[in-house]
Amino acid sequence: MVGLLPYILAALGLASAFPLIPRQNNTGTERKLLVSTNNLILPFYFKDNTFIQSQANTTLPQVTPSWLALKEPNLLYAVDENTNATMLFNFDEVAHAVSKEPVASANGSVGTVSLAFNQDKTRLLGASYGGGAVDVWDISSDHHLKLIKSVALEVPGSNAHQALLDPSGRFFVVNDLGGHKIYIIDSKDDKYEIISSYDTPDQTGPRHGAWIKSAGAGNSSSPSDLATHYAVVCEVGNRVLLYKVGSDNGIPVLTLVDNVSTFGDAFPPTTPESAAAGELVVASNQKDIYVSNRITGNETDSISHFALEDYSLRFVDQVSSMGTKPRMMSLSADESILFSSNQNGTNGLVAYKRCQSSGSLDEEPLAVYDNSNFPLVDGQVAGPMFVMEVPVLSKQ
Repeated sequence: MVGLLPYILAALGLASAFPLIPRQNNTGTERKLLVSTNNLILPFYFKDNTFIQSQANTTLPQVTPSWLALKEPNLLYAVDENTNATMLFNFDEVAHAVSKEPVASANGSVGTVSLAFNQDKTRLLGASYGGGAVDVWDISSDHHLKLIKSVALEVPGSNAHQALLDPSGRFFVVNDLGGHKIYIIDSKDDKYEIISSYDTPDQTGPRHGAWIKSAGAGNSSSPSDLATHYAVVCEVGNRVLLYKVGSDNGIPVLTLVDNVSTFGDAFPPTTPESAAAGELVVASNQKDIYVSNRITGNETDSISHFALEDYSLRFVDQVSSMGTKPRMMSLSADESILFSSNQNGTNGLVAYKRCQSSGSLDEEPLAVYDNSNFPLVDGQVAGPMFVMEVPVLSKQ
């Protein structure tokens, strides 16, 4: 660990100077990122350990594109979580630019907050927080969105927050934050029907998760073809739930095997009653799991690192989020960097060096990008909600 300097700087409002200072392991590799916040989709570059905002911004008045999904090579889907619209944009990989306006937009359930493709990317599933449903879109035509059906969740007060395709390519798991349930949807024959559901313990509010394809270090050196675990972070209870994945005639069966706090000793919440865990990301080694803690009442929120060990989760370490309300995070294509987004606080974008062997994140970030660079909304700080690296799709 490198000490308290980053937190002192953050407290003084000086952390925005970080991008101007060369960082360790500066490879000079240029990475392309897509970032979204209120009213904006923003292409970024990340080079020489510095966030560089492109001038090719897409301005969307009164739109909140809080989740993006890229269909290679040139189609970008976006939600508007404040309405019932799902949008399609053209994406120019070479110019690293998004079309100024959507090329298609269609209405489904209200308040969609995340998107997921089926295996061949002819269907797009949207998790509707406001409507308590999962929308299934036909995207087989490059420039159209056709709503096939909306799958209503089973209990009053349901808030679907995420749908995730399982490794078999057939089933989707749906996290119902408001209904405190996890659903399995079967996509066979394009039916998209709920076939099973599971109550989460103690009204925990499952939000975002990930399928895992091996039983962790010590059990398998390479992932299996099918999921062996499902991990989900719960917003209401600030818990990480770990499920063992079995099979009943080919249908996934979830059995809860571990239930741990999202917090470590380094950053316990000052206000546990308001804390609301946000994101969960699993590295491709199927072992390292990262969870964001939000609205903790601390000067900065935090990111926790867990290791999967057979059928349990071991807390490894924790770093400052360098801001507050870290809504979404993602690993770089080579998994050497974790990119994170803070909606509030000083630093909106943060890049952490990730140790490939231990999985730990450096306490001092490679770079930060100040939230003052993003437009205010109603006079308030409105930092980024989404960040991901664009994979290299062609030689330029």
